[in-house]
Amino acid sequence: MVVKDQATLCEAIELLPKRARKTIIMIVLNNGYATKDVAELMGVSISAVSRYTHDELAPSASSLCRLLSLVDEKTKTQIINYIVEELWLVLSMLLRETEPSIIEQIADDIARIIVKKTETR
Repeated sequence: MVVKDQATLCEAIELLPKRARKTIIMIVLNNGYATKDVAELMGVSISAVSRYTHDELAPSASSLCRLLSLVDEKTKTQIINYIVEELWLVLSMLLRETEPSIIEQIADDIARIIVKKTETR
């Protein structure tokens, strides 16, 4: 999976809850990166990465964005898939709590945006 715009990916990371940010670190570590390597890629200390994995601290969106730009494609694809799943989960929970008439309006707005973006390509 290729994301053409790194800035868009960084914006998506900013929307993630702290729990999800920790999971991104775990995905990288589970793909063979050492804690030391993750720390270097993120531009943080080894102890910071340790604190991320022990739920003592949440990594910033900017440090995760930097990490994402430097990991291998397989790891990056896994992380992107995870981000999409997390954002879908948040959206699904929000939609369950929203009145049907508002959901219809949101769907109409999304359809207009998609048509407009398609026309400009």
